[in-house]
Amino acid sequence: MSSVNVKCDTRSPTCKDLINSSFLMQKKFNSIEEFRAILKLFLANTRFENLSYQLVEQEGKISLEINLETLHYIRRVQVKDGKRRDPFDFLSMLRTRAGGYFNDMDIESDKELILSRLHAIGFPNAQVRLSLEQGERGKELIFYIARGEPKVIHSVQLTCDSDYILKHMNQRFSDYKKKRFNRDQFNDDLNLLRKDLYSHGYYFLKLQTETKDISQNLINLMIECDQSYLVAVDLDDQNGIYRKENLHSDLKMIIQRSRFSMLNREIERFFIDLYRRHGFLNPKVKVRHRIISDRAGEQVEQYRVLIPKQERTSVKNITFRGNNYFSRDVLMGIFNRSQSDLASRGFYDLQYYREVANRLRLFYIENGYLSAEAQFSIRQAAEPNQFSIYWEIFEGRRSLVREFKVSGLEQNKELDQLAQTHFQSVKIDEHFNPIEFEKEKVSFLEKVMSLGYLNAFYTHRDDTEVVSYSAANQEVSIGLNLNLGNRQVLRDAVVLGVVKTKPETIERKIRVKQGDIITPEYLEMVRVDLASMGIFSNYDVSLLPDTLSEGESGDQHNKLVVRVRERDYGAVEVAPGFRSDLGLKLSSKFSLSNLNGKNQTLSLNAQVNRRLHFQEFDRDRRDLGVHFFEYDFRANYSYPDFYKSYWDYNATVAVSRRRFFSFDADIQRISNTFSRDLTRKINFSLRHQYETIDQYNATRETDNGNFEIGALTPGITFDYRDNPAFTTKGAYINLSCEVARPEFLSQNEPQAKIDFYKLVARNKFYIPFGDSVVLAMALTTGVQKNMAQDVRTDANGNPVTDADGTVLTQGSIPAIKVFRLTGVDLVRGYAEEEINRIEDGRDVSQALVQDKAYMTNIKIEPRYLLSDQFSLGLFYDAGAVQIDQYNPMSLRDSVGVTFKVLTPVGTLDFDYGHKLNRRTFADGRQESPGRVHVSIGFL
Repeated sequence: MSSVNVKCDTRSPTCKDLINSSFLMQKKFNSIEEFRAILKLFLANTRFENLSYQLVEQEGKISLEINLETLHYIRRVQVKDGKRRDPFDFLSMLRTRAGGYFNDMDIESDKELILSRLHAIGFPNAQVRLSLEQGERGKELIFYIARGEPKVIHSVQLTCDSDYILKHMNQRFSDYKKKRFNRDQFNDDLNLLRKDLYSHGYYFLKLQTETKDISQNLINLMIECDQSYLVAVDLDDQNGIYRKENLHSDLKMIIQRSRFSMLNREIERFFIDLYRRHGFLNPKVKVRHRIISDRAGEQVEQYRVLIPKQERTSVKNITFRGNNYFSRDVLMGIFNRSQSDLASRGFYDLQYYREVANRLRLFYIENGYLSAEAQFSIRQAAEPNQFSIYWEIFEGRRSLVREFKVSGLEQNKELDQLAQTHFQSVKIDEHFNPIEFEKEKVSFLEKVMSLGYLNAFYTHRDDTEVVSYSAANQEVSIGLNLNLGNRQVLRDAVVLGVVKTKPETIERKIRVKQGDIITPEYLEMVRVDLASMGIFSNYDVSLLPDTLSEGESGDQHNKLVVRVRERDYGAVEVAPGFRSDLGLKLSSKFSLSNLNGKNQTLSLNAQVNRRLHFQEFDRDRRDLGVHFFEYDFRANYSYPDFYKSYWDYNATVAVSRRRFFSFDADIQRISNTFSRDLTRKINFSLRHQYETIDQYNATRETDNGNFEIGALTPGITFDYRDNPAFTTKGAYINLSCEVARPEFLSQNEPQAKIDFYKLVARNKFYIPFGDSVVLAMALTTGVQKNMAQDVRTDANGNPVTDADGTVLTQGSIPAIKVFRLTGVDLVRGYAEEEINRIEDGRDVSQALVQDKAYMTNIKIEPRYLLSDQFSLGLFYDAGAVQIDQYNPMSLRDSVGVTFKVLTPVGTLDFDYGHKLNRRTFADGRQESPGRVHVSIGFL
């Protein structure tokens, strides 16, 4: 295609998008059919009334001409009501919205909706008129409302044989007279009256309403009550099984399923069933009924429930009959597996016994007894409150596999061999397990599809065509027939729907390679890659078969069609807030994304805060009480697939003023990072960072001063988690080594040389136990070493010592770079100033590190998954920062509970940690017993 010409109304945003996107059609096509299919996909999301196109060939060149008449774009929708009296937003109920397209049917529907609403609030003569005005950027729709005269209530007639109910009716509706009849408000008040009277015991009450027109705009409103029985239930439960606060809601349920004349029996049945669920085989329940009058003279139907003191029914013995193949011990093992609370204590639990019956039947079926049944009966034992369970097992005959064949794979030796090894549950002359076979049948088809046969399917209409049994179910013949279809292979890709984004930006991200086999996993990875770009509001991935191209062995070549809709490319955020450690804060962000159509992003972030207390500082700095604003300003630029490579580039410039435990610091930082996904699970990164740090207000004079630190940090990450945001299985391993040396722009002064390395390993493991329990574990370890260990000397060549007599080396690890347990490394239950104390009681930032420092953090967290968004768990944390010597036996530890909520940025964790060994300080003070933590994505 040499050129594309789009003719349409350029005032329409749809037309503008098509013109800007027309270069997408300037591609080579395999056939005219392929061109038409892609054009159809290209215009799939376009709203138009008429469309025509033609291909024009001149001098061997083909051009495309598109004539398009788009629907009217709606720029704005308004509802104008000159006499608006109700706080109702008509716009929210309309189908026609700004940003959509004009549609006659929607407009008529919207007018009916508005009229329906006006009629409901008392304006039966209302009218709605539509005005349609054409603007430069689209049409503006205005719905003009003329309400007309309202319908007014002339009189209210209330009828009831209960004075109490009549009083409540008067309180609710007496002021309706002479007011506009708002049916919605009336229905709300009627429901509130029903609810109020219901809570007083009028469970069978019916309220009947009627309106009668007496003129065009006047009505009489009539409300009559019926079946005004007042019901009271008094419960005397001497066993304390039932919670009386549930009586009202349970009574409502009983009444909904019963008639008034049967209420006595239904109440009795409810409490009998309740007690049986709590371990009583034959509970004693009495319900007495009588009619009394209350203080107001109302007739009351009183039901008194008497449940005398009684003991739960216990199991005396369990007997199995008919079990010839499996012993009693085997069946008792099934009975005792995952017992309910009642059954584990030896009490009657009918629901559990029914579950065991199904469990026994499935056990026999899994072992080849396809017609097996398990039934139980309960018999009262000779002793009071005891019973016996008798299990009748009907084993039937065991079914053995006599024949197994998979058809349709004769021409594919690889798949034929896979079938022979995959079906482990189907072996000749061994018992047939239909449950396991069904699982293997499904997983085999998934494996076949994962090899590129996306259209493969079993040809059987139902299971009777797969498995056939002999007359007595003694022999089983199994025959699977698979239609493979062609293997799906990738030829190339086409990207549709983009206006600003360069197609090659998407193609490089999804890494299209001609000849690759297309699998469900591949298509899902393409969708994940598109989502990770963050520049599309929606996207779709499909395959377009190439009808003229056929590869070896009948492979079907396909064009990968990616349709996207771009989102807005800028955002401005302002967020005031408060943090317990930072105090009052104000943060803002300005970002521009998809710069140059290459998914490049530029963002500017700023945060200013002022502390309200100094609990995170050492004692000397707390007493000074110095206040000033802290800030952090940073600019970030990212360039994925840097210069058409598969490397991602990220640059950051930051200026900040921060307050630390034992000093304050002004920090300027420039970093450049290159990273690349070596595989889908492995990422390599290389970062160079240059920092200038000015430390002041330090408790220790030697911590005051300026530092220049240039460091190179290679890192590698292995990510095998199933879901990084809410992981249930897999592992995450990250290794990094920061090397700060003069060659990387660190300072190289004789008395203050920066030369150290910092090696960190972060490992996370997730082990599932069933569908709801996950054991999450994390181990973070690190070591850093000062390499500038030559002794510092004075002008006379003598070694320089500090106030404690320690010989100083030419370099040390700056305090700002020494390990510190904070953020994701914090041991829950400890404040930051508590966990970062070394053995002698000092904060780690107060120690001079001239040799080595070690960091250890361990987290063990069994979790119970309440749903896809919530989990509850326990945890054990341990960790410490140690100077010069590593001692794994001196870690500080804690235990606690955690509750996690999945959010778009990870899990929101609510944790409480309790210290296992509280320390007592020299002045007699003792650490707090524990702490509450709120964080994002600890583990």
